[in-house]
Amino acid sequence: MGALIHDVRNQINGMVLELTDLRERWPDPRVTAETVPLMKQAMEMADRLRGVRERLDPPAPRLQPLSLLEAWPQIAPQARLVAGLSENDTIEIDPVQIKLAVAELITNAVEASNGATLPQGRVEPGQLVLIVENPVNEAPQQIEQWGKISGFTTKRRHLGLGCSYVHAVARAHGGRCEWHYDDKAKLVRAELRLPLAQTA
Repeated sequence: MGALIHDVRNQINGMVLELTDLRERWPDPRVTAETVPLMKQAMEMADRLRGVRERLDPPAPRLQPLSLLEAWPQIAPQARLVAGLSENDTIEIDPVQIKLAVAELITNAVEASNGATLPQGRVEPGQLVLIVENPVNEAPQQIEQWGKISGFTTKRRHLGLGCSYVHAVARAHGGRCEWHYDDKAKLVRAELRLPLAQTA
């Protein structure tokens, strides 16, 4: 949690400084041509703060029962499904949250190594597994932090909250996110595991 707290504190401290500067430049409460840009800036900052909060504590997922054939184009339209798809398999997910979580994994992978494969997926017994791989040169013990610390990140831009959103979405869906290091291929493999709906 230390990395997550550090990232959030930095973001909030930066916004506090911006808000302080904004207040000093906006002493007149009346709406004038000069204050309109300041109002827009204040609203943008409010949206940024709201975004930080939602990344730490996403809203409850709006679960939809979908067949995998229906769900797949909604959550990973460019990914290839490598094994196990059956038209009888169904899953209860919030497609918007899962698509955002996959996008987070891809962004993290690209910024960590300047390269990422397209996501893949496979069906294992009782699970849908969404996979993002990226080449790395770091030591394996550093890679392990990706899965153990929810806020760990190598990202220099984007949300600055590591993979906390992915972890939160996975937990809300009854799943989990794991990272594995392939020393032979020099790849990190992120796996977002989601439970399939139980059939009667």
